[in-house]
Formats: sequence, structure tokens, C-alpha cells
Amino acid sequence: MPFIDITGAIAIGTWDPPADNPLEPMFEAVFDGDPAHRTIAFGARYAYTLVAGGPPVSALLPVVQSTVGAYGTATVPMLTQAVVEWIEREQPETKGGACTFRVSLCSSVDPSLQRPDLQLKQLSSTLRADAPEPPPTSGE
Repeated sequence: MPFIDITGAIAIGTWDPPADNPLEPMFEAVFDGDPAHRTIAFGARYAYTLVAGGPPVSALLPVVQSTVGAYGTATVPMLTQAVVEWIEREQPETKGGACTFRVSLCSSVDPSLQRPDLQLKQLSSTLRADAPEPPPTSGE
């Protein structure tokens, strides 16, 4: 089977669960609507730009990493909860910040190999920036 390794950034939408959670539609697209008998590994990192430029210099901090396992109905809620808890605990800067995800889809032909057939290394989801403070009213 061919091995596909996609290293370029792919925007998957804004990260602001529960209203905006791009993981479910991303997995729906990757699995082409058929998640049965899929084996994956998944990782999430917080990314922020240290130095703007072309290309920018970014820092990546680990948030969560899974081992290879079966994709199931609890996968997205578990991953979402891990990222949400990390963000609540660490309170990273949201302006210019993003969650970046790495997904490996493993062989379903011979599960004993646990060999990735597809790796998406930089699925990027911008963090919803906090709403700006309203300007002071006149007389303050």
C-alpha cells in the first residue's frame, strides 16, 4: 500500500468547543464517511508564532498524544476534552495561537503491522481570540 505523508499546513477551522470543533468534520472527511475498523494515532500541540516572517518561526508545545488504537465514538470527545483541559489549565495566548493536530491512519489490511498509510502532520485550527474589551464610555 502506498504511504502518503502530508507535511504542509491544512486549515481545518476554528477551535472553540463546543460551538466550533473541527475534529469531527475532519475525521469524517479523512474516513470518507466510513469510520468502521479504522486504526489511528493522534497528537495535538499548541502553536504560536515567535517571529513573523516568511516562513515564520513558531513554537510547538505538546498537549496530548495517543498511541495507535481503534477510532470509535469516544475518540473525538476524549481528544477534545484533553485539549480543552490543557487550554483551561495553561491559559495560552489565543491571539495568533492555534491547535495543530497530527493524524496517522494505519493499515487496515494487516493490523498487526500498525504501519501508517496516511499521515497528516499539520492540521491547523486557530484558537478563537477573546473578544476585545469594549472602549470606555465618555466621561470615564
